[in-house]
Amino acid sequence: KPAFMFKNDKKEIETKTYQQFSDDLDALGTALNSIGGFDRHIAVIGDNSYKWITVYITMLQSRGVCVPVDKELPPNEIAYILSNADAEVLFFSKMYADKIMQIKEQIPTLKYCIALDADEDSEDGSILSYSKLMKSGYKALDNGDRAFLEMKPKHETLKMLVYTSGTT
Repeated sequence: KPAFMFKNDKKEIETKTYQQFSDDLDALGTALNSIGGFDRHIAVIGDNSYKWITVYITMLQSRGVCVPVDKELPPNEIAYILSNADAEVLFFSKMYADKIMQIKEQIPTLKYCIALDADEDSEDGSILSYSKLMKSGYKALDNGDRAFLEMKPKHETLKMLVYTSGTT
């Protein structure tokens, strides 16, 4: 049955079934594991999208911590949140790429920047592609990598850091 219907980059209606959604979560979790990601603090900034949701739910299913970042914040506040949250991985939409490039070097913990809507990694390798990451996750699953699938998250541990206007 359809779980999500949304307009893709080509402005066409795309449908994801519950099974496809589950498979995408497994692939993303497996790919993040390959870069040491599912035990980390992983931030996500961008507009509401299917890809944003896959990052969020994958993190809730992992041993990591999700850090959703308000897309309306100025670069200095985004940098503060990412540093304060010890974010090691950042997923972002291309609309926010300029902000991310301005602050990337200010965040010592940040190891990976992953563009949600890029098809390829950046030429210098500093930005990874969500699409390529997903492909690597599916390939690893096909090759028998079951680490993410067999991982047992501890549900009593911290799962999300949310910064609000009232956070001190």
